[in-house]
Amino acid sequence: RELKAEGEGFYTIGSSGHEGNASVAAALRPSDPAFLHYRSGGFFLARAQQVNGPSGAFDVLLGMVASSDESIAGGRHKVFGSADLCIPPQTSTIASHLPKALGCAVAMDRKARLEKFEETRIAVATFGDASINHASSTTALNAAAWTAHQNVPAPVLFVCEDNGFGISVRTPHGWVNANNEKRHG
Repeated sequence: RELKAEGEGFYTIGSSGHEGNASVAAALRPSDPAFLHYRSGGFFLARAQQVNGPSGAFDVLLGMVASSDESIAGGRHKVFGSADLCIPPQTSTIASHLPKALGCAVAMDRKARLEKFEETRIAVATFGDASINHASSTTALNAAAWTAHQNVPAPVLFVCEDNGFGISVRTPHGWVNANNEKRHG
């Protein structure tokens, strides 16, 4: 924020309040593809600690100062992503990464069956409660329910960070749970 005030940086989107993402990263393997919400800094940093090589904090700082040395977006946008960390880069477009995570999960299982090996990875997508009503998330959640109903393996974990604060309006208490607890699969 100081850099922005001095005209040396761009807008920032903080990850405060979403630190619990680090526990999701700790519960998964570094080889599990992770499609991250723009507030999932805790996940990104925890994942970076699980592997040798990239410095998660330094990568985030490069993005914050819009450095052309930033490895994913070249300083053009705040993006969590790293090939070494199995985190495909995502923009902050609301929930646009959820369908990608589901497609990745279906593809991982399909590849495993075609090549006759057991797939043990799981794709994960984190997103905020304000996204739950967006067309991209409803599409992905409906498609995931359809794959479950059709017995199409899709090892995906959707993590909705329900803090009750939408981008411009509050999310009604209990809405995320009420809307999703009875979904098939």
